[in-house]
Amino acid sequence: MATTLLVVGTALVVLVAFWSAVRRLCCTKSSDNVPGTGMFELGATTLLGGVLRARLDSVQYVHGLLHSSNLPILWTRILGRRVLLVKPELDYDLARHSRDLSLASFASFTLCRPIFGLSDDGVALLRQTDTRPTWAAELLDADRAKAALDSALRQIEQLLEDGSLGPLTNFNAWVFHMSAGATAHSLWGVDNPWLKSTRLMDDFYEFQQVFESLYLPLAPLTAPRANNLRRSLLSKLRTFHIAHPTVLPDNIAHRLNIITSLSPDKQRQAWYANPDYSIIELVTSLAILPTVGNITIWLLRHLFARPDILSKVQSEITKLTSSPSTKDALPTIDLSQIRNACPNLMAAWYETLRLHMTGVAREATASFPLSSVDGEVQKGDILFLPMAESNRDPKIWDHPREWFPERFIDPGTGKLTYALTRKVKGFGVAGNLCPGRYHSFGVIMGVVVGMVVAMEVEPLGGSGWEGPVVAGGVSAGG
Repeated sequence: MATTLLVVGTALVVLVAFWSAVRRLCCTKSSDNVPGTGMFELGATTLLGGVLRARLDSVQYVHGLLHSSNLPILWTRILGRRVLLVKPELDYDLARHSRDLSLASFASFTLCRPIFGLSDDGVALLRQTDTRPTWAAELLDADRAKAALDSALRQIEQLLEDGSLGPLTNFNAWVFHMSAGATAHSLWGVDNPWLKSTRLMDDFYEFQQVFESLYLPLAPLTAPRANNLRRSLLSKLRTFHIAHPTVLPDNIAHRLNIITSLSPDKQRQAWYANPDYSIIELVTSLAILPTVGNITIWLLRHLFARPDILSKVQSEITKLTSSPSTKDALPTIDLSQIRNACPNLMAAWYETLRLHMTGVAREATASFPLSSVDGEVQKGDILFLPMAESNRDPKIWDHPREWFPERFIDPGTGKLTYALTRKVKGFGVAGNLCPGRYHSFGVIMGVVVGMVVAMEVEPLGGSGWEGPVVAGGVSAGG
């Protein structure tokens, strides 16, 4: 599943800026160019300036770093690890070694252990197991993928019909609950903690916005709200599983949780009583639910802020809409036709991905040479692959920081320009593609179509819609 993990990437870039600046201030001599390796050692002119630039707009900071050298890889060393910023020109080279680049290992190093306290056994299991075949089997298998998406779409339809989410007064929170709740329904099943446990999704919605602060020193004191939400979420998840031990085992989320793969001799307790299970579950949720929720929010807000585009999208959707079977039922639409029959909606989709999907991070699980440069990736290296570097490249895109979906429409035919859409890097890069990209697309389109067709949404105060601000942070998921 596409993992935006925006804050982990931002924290990584801030750490790079901080550490490179410290090295420059503390070391009496340092060589920028590493002769014969095609790599450039990162540096910052001042400690405070580098950190602030990375913290306020890490995408622009990374862009500036990458253009500070003609070499294709920039690097520094943090806590004994090499951290590499890799230019898009090496995408093909890295794609040949995508099996040697792991998101799970990266997450164990930056998130699971330091932020959530995953046990030694849990970290070892995460680092030793390639989880990608399991994810692919669950989310790319045609029959399973269709069943999961159908489940999500039924939940969206029910939520739109019964009004159980309440009045739409907080647009972002309401849309997040709709899309993330439908995703949880499809992956965790009908009786899942996200829908059944009191205020769990409310707390999660807040937590995914603030958990970056847990990287601060003395987090219980400096980030009390995030710390309390972390403890509350883990406690509620574990309490739910202990009370309902037979609810999840037949569902996708349970099968994706790596703790269930522990061999019998290492299972000191049942899965539902193992604290590591809830930790992996929460980390997985941070990779899955915000991706779907936030992209849906961005896409809808962009559409509502451009009435001309919204009108075209509504016209396209209406042509695919079937009359409801009963008076109170919602119109139905065949989502499989959207890619071919709704060029303006698809243009808005690609433009939203272009602006808001920014990068992925991986850990190298093996050393391998780079054929296009004189150098190698070493086992244990952390690689940041910045999608935004090409997604916002002014050599490819006019006005690259503006949301302008018309760029993808052929003015002569009114159809989508596929040669340009293929340049958008949305759910991964360099062979590291999110296995849940098709499921995410289906859920997001289900919410967008439902709201565009079935609802009339006006901003409070009548001041008009404002599109979302282009993210300054970077994501580590994907």
